[in-house]
Amino acid sequence: MRRYTRVSMSFLLVGMVIGSLGACGSMNSDDENAKDVAVPPVHWRIVSVSGPQSVRIGSSIGYCKGDVKPRYRQVQVEERHNRVYIKAFVAFPRSNSKRDICRGVGLFLLRNVPVGANLASVKLYDGRSDPPRLRWVGPAS
Repeated sequence: MRRYTRVSMSFLLVGMVIGSLGACGSMNSDDENAKDVAVPPVHWRIVSVSGPQSVRIGSSIGYCKGDVKPRYRQVQVEERHNRVYIKAFVAFPRSNSKRDICRGVGLFLLRNVPVGANLASVKLYDGRSDPPRLRWVGPAS
């Protein structure tokens, strides 16, 4: 009787292992189809004024050498009266590196952002912060 219990427990254990591998495999195939794991908003700063109605923004981002570089996915610009709120979203591709190797490695992303209003008469805010952080005050503001 004891022998049959061991055999049935062995089959049960093997079945559980195979079942869990199948579940993990299906999750991995979904991950392979997804290009980006996360697209969070990030803090930014003004690097330069690229015209009367556009600025160049930059964000410091963590990065692992050898991985696909993060990039700006979307920049939302919202105007309210003489205030412009900018929210920048960065796509962080799935990392293949170990976190311990990548400590302290960074990348600085740049993007031109058309504001839609004359920079001399508006204030620019980083919309990621709550409350939004003032980043630019035009001379006439």
